[in-house]
Amino acid sequence: MIGSPSKVKHIFKDLLKEGFTRSRLAQVHAPIGLDLGAETPDEIALSIAAEMVMIRKKATGAPLNTLHQLLTEEEAAVEEVPAGSR
Repeated sequence: MIGSPSKVKHIFKDLLKEGFTRSRLAQVHAPIGLDLGAETPDEIALSIAAEMVMIRKKATGAPLNTLHQLLTEEEAAVEEVPAGSR
C-alpha cells in the first residue's frame, strides 16, 4: 500500500473501526519503499522500485559498502588458520 506512515496509520485506524482485525491488517505491506530519505515524487518512486526489486530478487537491502568488511573478516579468518592445515 502506498502512503506515508501517518496516512497508513490513519487508514488502519479507520479499518479497525470498520471491523477489520489487526491480524488481517498485518498482512498489508505498508508503507512501501526503502528508507532513502525520499521527498520528491521521483525519489519516492525510486524507493518503491528499489524495494520491489529487493523483494523480487530476495535480497537483503543491506548497503553494498559493507561487502569490503566481510572480505576483510574472511581474510582475517584465513590468516588465523595455521599454514600447515590449509
